[in-house]
Amino acid sequence: MKVHLNQQVIYVCYGAFLCLLALSLIGCGVSHADNHAPALLETHVTSKLSEPEAPSYGHNLQGRWFIVATTFPLWLEGDKICPTIQYDQIKPGVYRDTVAYQKKKVRHTILGKDTVNAHHPNQLKWRGSGWLLPFTSHWQINEQEAHWMVISFSSTWLTPSGMDILTDGSTLTDQDWQKIYQVIQQDINLRSMLPALQQLDRSPCSR
Repeated sequence: MKVHLNQQVIYVCYGAFLCLLALSLIGCGVSHADNHAPALLETHVTSKLSEPEAPSYGHNLQGRWFIVATTFPLWLEGDKICPTIQYDQIKPGVYRDTVAYQKKKVRHTILGKDTVNAHHPNQLKWRGSGWLLPFTSHWQINEQEAHWMVISFSSTWLTPSGMDILTDGSTLTDQDWQKIYQVIQQDINLRSMLPALQQLDRSPCSR
């Protein structure tokens, strides 16, 4: 009987020891986590601060551009005049695209969005807005100078491929046109479209 009682005392003491040990370990775990919380927070903040900046795309689309020459049939039919394209940056690499033109002295617009190809920054994808949402077109900036640029675009379900010459409103000089035609001649795709390229009459257009 005495031996059995001693065994019970031993078991109770051992059980109490295990409980104390478990509580001690749990307490250490909480303390360990608390001690590292500031370090984790500091690491998170540092990571946020060290995020890479948005890439530079090597071109500047922002603003309104005037189409002064084109192969695009819509601008060559004669009833739609003074075409412009307004690019407004939504975020790095994404632009709101507003094409505007006049027809019978009424201004019309075509809305869309351009997204820069991250791997080929001079290439963009246009997608229409509203009822034009299913329509997409791939286009690229073939050359851009301070006041003008040459762009080319793929076909859509409704429109053929082609190219535009755009300015920021500046009048192109003979030297500018010479450089533009050099750019076209050096690109096999642009060169194939050169016979269809026509300058537009912008005399009735206002800034």
